[in-house]
Order: sequence, then structure tokens, then C-alpha cells
Amino acid sequence: MHKDLNNYSFDFVYIGRISYQKNPQRVAKVASSILKNCPSVYFGVIGDGELRNEMEVVFQEEGVADRVVFTGVLAYPYKALKQAKCMLMCSRYEGTPIAALEAMALGVPIVSTPVDGLKEIISDGLNGYISDDDARLCNCVVELLVNSHIQKRCSFNAIEMAKSINNIKKYKDSLINIYNDALQDCKKSRFSEIIGSGYWRKKQ
Repeated sequence: MHKDLNNYSFDFVYIGRISYQKNPQRVAKVASSILKNCPSVYFGVIGDGELRNEMEVVFQEEGVADRVVFTGVLAYPYKALKQAKCMLMCSRYEGTPIAALEAMALGVPIVSTPVDGLKEIISDGLNGYISDDDARLCNCVVELLVNSHIQKRCSFNAIEMAKSINNIKKYKDSLINIYNDALQDCKKSRFSEIIGSGYWRKKQ
């Protein structure tokens, strides 16, 4: 198995494709405000995409590019993700992104815009934060970075949410298996009835 030997020191991260859907310029602007508020903090961008250059330009214009690291796509991003205190997302639209579920399972709270897939799994102030206001997004991340009590509480609740989502999936999978087994039994029973009745011989 591949072992990631890199040392990451990201205080907060973005993970995902750097594309229109993910609104990377907005991520960069919010992250820049956070970096200005917290001079010793570093931001990691895990992923790549067609808008990477535009994202880099924002950091350069804001004067914080020296505290932003673009890792590119990581085959195993969990080491970098787990060490972060939170994850920032500013998507225009989402389903339920796998990266968000993985972050929560690792105890990394998410601060995000209120898109459908994330509104369903993030409880504002409990296991992360939801807002469409850039200033509040910034303040929420800063709070998670500087207040260890709040960060630990949100981290614990994020893990619990990830567990519950996983349990629901297992429950659904179990139901599907039960229904499939019942359907197969029904088909077998019906086939036996047809054979036993001689119906197939009457049709010949």
C-alpha cells in the first residue's frame, strides 16, 4: 500500500476539484481573510482543476500566497486532511460530496455555503457551520482555529454524524438484500406452483 511520507502542517484545508462548481475564487477570498486574521496559520488546497491559476491569483493579490500550499491531487489525502482543524467549502451546488463525509469521519468539521448536499449533514454550530455570508464563513473558521473547546466539540459531533450516515447506509443495504431475497423466494415459489400444476404441459 502507498505510504504518504510528506509532512503536512495545514491548519485548515480545501479538498476537491478546482472547478466552477466548487467556486474556488470565493474559497480563496474567504481563506485570505482567515489568513489575515490568523498570521501563523497555513491553508492547504488539496486537488487540482482548470481554475487553479485563478485561485492562485487571488492569494497573490491578497498577499497571503506564502501561507498557501497547493498539493495537487493526492491519491491518499487522509493524512493531510486529518491534521487540519477544519475544512472550508464554498460550492455553488453539491450532492453529498465524498470528501465532506470523509472529513467528518476523520473528525474534521466543515464550514460551508448552504448547498443541498451539505445542509443535510452539517448542523450549524453543532458539527460544523453553514452560512452564505463570507464574513461569517471567515469568523467560523477562525473560531475553530483559535478555540480548542469548540473545535473538539464540533470534531466529536462530526464523527458521530458520519457514523449515523454510515449506519443508515448499512440499514438501506440490509433492506435491499431482504427485498431481493424475498423477491427471489417469490419467483421460486411461483415457478414451483406452475410446474406442480402442469400448466406448462397444458400449453404444449
